[in-house]
Amino acid sequence: MVPIPYTARVRLPLPDDDALTRKRPAPWWRLGAIGALLTLCMPACGLDRYGIGTLESGETGTDASDVGAQDFGIDAVDALPTESALDTADGADADTGATVDGDAADGGPPSCDATKTLKALTPYSVGAVPAAVATGDLDGDGRVDLVVANSGSASVSVLLGKGTGAFAAPSTVSVGSQPSAVAVADFNADGKTDLAIANRGDGTITMLPGKGDGTFGPAKSYTALPQPTALVVADFNGDGKPDLAFTSKSGDAVGVVLGVGDGSFGAVSSFAVATQPLGVAASDLDLDGKVDLIAASGLGGCVSVLLGKGDGSFAATRNFGAGVGAQPTGIRLGDLNGDGRRDVVVSVAGSPGVATRFLGAADPPLLTAPANYSVGLNPSALALADYNGDGKLDAIVTNSGGASVSLLLGLADGTFTAASTYAAGSQPIAIESADFNMDGRIDVAVANGSVAQLTVLLNCLW
Repeated sequence: MVPIPYTARVRLPLPDDDALTRKRPAPWWRLGAIGALLTLCMPACGLDRYGIGTLESGETGTDASDVGAQDFGIDAVDALPTESALDTADGADADTGATVDGDAADGGPPSCDATKTLKALTPYSVGAVPAAVATGDLDGDGRVDLVVANSGSASVSVLLGKGTGAFAAPSTVSVGSQPSAVAVADFNADGKTDLAIANRGDGTITMLPGKGDGTFGPAKSYTALPQPTALVVADFNGDGKPDLAFTSKSGDAVGVVLGVGDGSFGAVSSFAVATQPLGVAASDLDLDGKVDLIAASGLGGCVSVLLGKGDGSFAATRNFGAGVGAQPTGIRLGDLNGDGRRDVVVSVAGSPGVATRFLGAADPPLLTAPANYSVGLNPSALALADYNGDGKLDAIVTNSGGASVSLLLGLADGTFTAASTYAAGSQPIAIESADFNMDGRIDVAVANGSVAQLTVLLNCLW
């Protein structure tokens, strides 16, 4: 069941990935995907607690501004389609044309067989260069819906969930230039789910007020910092209203705008972090009851922590090195070892790439030394959830250079098993998790950047 939308009458809970379990989908307000982009790293992290190395120069990934044909750009608008019923047997879905596994005479949903796997379903066509994915209940029917930021087409694609693992055909809404991240929340306190989109190309944030039926009212645009790349929603000043934080890739900063509660925001505050931050997350790292920020800095080779003061401002940045030559891209937080503290996992680009884990600790040191786990080629983003139903958080990483995702199963002490790899379509660059078919298992949605598609991976692991 999808959590009810946030309103200003209820204090926004701290956004933690460990809230995602096999019985409860990801918080609807959480960033759907970090929208992390791959860049090549130069040493720039400042204070290096755990060791920072120099990377070679050159281009290795899918950074929006630097990779020519893979540059993130713009798209168009469609009307929201009317949802049709699923077919009654194996065959084509009436809305998408996608082949579905009909396992019941009354309209069978996509289904698992005896194979224990993450089962890739027929992908959905979305806009050009999809860069981020978010989940939420956009039409109030209690089913998980999907939103995709299409960096190559200045749009977002909205896919309304059927509660079976299938989705209605995407509708398209125009936003700003090169949208790179999406956040979902009720920003105007009307009980309906809204969208915030970070537009990397024009340095703005687009607000789309939800109508409660999966469509949106007129867009509003707010000035951000240069090249906003990732986005997270939380309550940074404790007033019960959702605020936004975003990374400024070219500005080497995290920007914060405080929500007024009517869908508008105050002026931007800027907080310096290490070079070219690509991902951002929010939680209470030091357990003082105030929301903190942590950014993954691709060219800085580290994660940058901003401890919150509870009034929307933050203490001076503290940098934690991710290892020699590290290029952090995506970032997620959760309690991996059950000690009540938020731990940090980042995807780190490379060939092969790694997932790097920092365990939370009393301050000092706040974060322990990093531990690396091998994944696939050029990881760009990740998600945390309990994918195998054992009550422990696992990590799943998109391998943008390998057409796959790597699943790291969590152990009770906060470590992970060796990665298992599952096919996920061409160039998976963004990821989000939720229970799409309402069977109690957490499924996965992946944005496939090079082919303008969204692939759903049905959880058949247990």
